[in-house]
Amino acid sequence: QLLIHGGTSNKYYWSALGPVGEGYHGEKHSWVDFARARGYHTVAIDRLGAGNSSHPNSDFVRLPLEADMTSTIIQQLRRKFDNVVLVGHSVASLMINYLLVQEPDIADSVLLTGYVHAFAVTNISAQVFVPANSFSRFASLDAGYLTIISAENMRESFFGNEGSFDPVVPVINFEREDVQ
Repeated sequence: QLLIHGGTSNKYYWSALGPVGEGYHGEKHSWVDFARARGYHTVAIDRLGAGNSSHPNSDFVRLPLEADMTSTIIQQLRRKFDNVVLVGHSVASLMINYLLVQEPDIADSVLLTGYVHAFAVTNISAQVFVPANSFSRFASLDAGYLTIISAENMRESFFGNEGSFDPVVPVINFEREDVQ
């Protein structure tokens, strides 16, 4: 399984918001642990501009480039694995959908999460996202990289109704957030 995270996250999204074995309640929240327990190999990557990947000028971080990079990674995985399952969350699901239009047979299976086929027109970007360089840990990035304003905005915008999720997760998610 090639695991590709969504916006303002990184590869640790898939392992309970921390390195494998160190995430928050991995037995409950880690897709990597869940898949491994069932015999699946997983490769979680950082999307271009996030986590440990390079951080080029944000003007270059676009869907077609990410799709091309993902295609190259899949070609490398096929050297070792007979089946490749693409798993994407949020904006990665959009990118995978784009990739599938370009290369319909690129993957054996696909799982898209945090993705809808039609979007409601909202002003969510202005309410939730700010230039990442307004936070000291992202000060070196250009203003085109975005991140979430606060843990409260993250919870209100991206989590379900109170009681439908572990209330600690949005806080940890915000503390470990990355850029989009």
